[in-house]
Amino acid sequence: MKTPPSASRKERDRDRDAGGSGSSSKAPRYTYHNFIDKIRKPQAKAQARKLNQFVKRHMSLPTIGEQEMRVIHRFINEMHAGVAHNMLWKGADEQELDNVFESLEKCILMKLYPKVFYAGPAEEAADLALERQIFTHQFLKPENLDITKTFHDQPVWELAQRELKRMNQYKSPRDKIVCLLNCCKVILNLLKVAKEKAAGAETIDPEKLKKKPGLLPSADDFLPILIYM
Repeated sequence: MKTPPSASRKERDRDRDAGGSGSSSKAPRYTYHNFIDKIRKPQAKAQARKLNQFVKRHMSLPTIGEQEMRVIHRFINEMHAGVAHNMLWKGADEQELDNVFESLEKCILMKLYPKVFYAGPAEEAADLALERQIFTHQFLKPENLDITKTFHDQPVWELAQRELKRMNQYKSPRDKIVCLLNCCKVILNLLKVAKEKAAGAETIDPEKLKKKPGLLPSADDFLPILIYM
C-alpha cells in the first residue's frame, strides 16, 4: 500500500513561514510533516488506506470540476472526524486537529492538483483576457494610486512581489495564503518603519498614538500598495 507523500524541504519551509516572514519566525507546533509521520504508523493504517484509495479513484478522472470538489470537501470532513477519533490523536488539542484538516487538504491536492486546476479552452480564454487586461494597466505608477513618496521603497516592494510570485510554487490553499500573508507582512512592516521615521521616533507605541490620526498605518495606506504589487 502506498503511503501519503512525505513533506518535502519546500513544504517544511512553508510550514516554517506560516509563523511569519523570515527565518527568525517562530515555528508552528504542528505541521504537515507531523501529520505524515503519524498517518504512516500502523495504528493509522485504515485511515491511510482510505485516503490513498480516494486519491487513486479521483486521479483516474480527466478533470475535477465543482461537483467533484464538493465530494473532496465532504471526504476531507469525514476523514478529519475519523482521524480525530484515532488513538494516535487522542488528547490532541484544537490546534493539532486544525492541522489535521489542513494536512488532509494538502495531501489530497498535492496529488490531484493537475486535475483540479486543469485549464480547458474556456479557462485558457479567460486567463488570456485577464492577462491582456492587466497588461493595459502597466502604465500605472505609484502616484496614480495615491501612494505617497514616504512609502516608496523599491527593494521592499520587490520583496513583497517575490512573496506573491511564490504562490505558483505551492499547491495547497493554505500554502498559497501564507505567501499572500507574508507579502502583507512585508508591506505592513514598510508602513510601520516609514511612519516611525515620519513621527521622528525609533518605535511607535500604538497605545500612545491611537489619538494621533495619521501616525499609525491604516487600510488607506496598505491597500494601494498591495494593489500595485
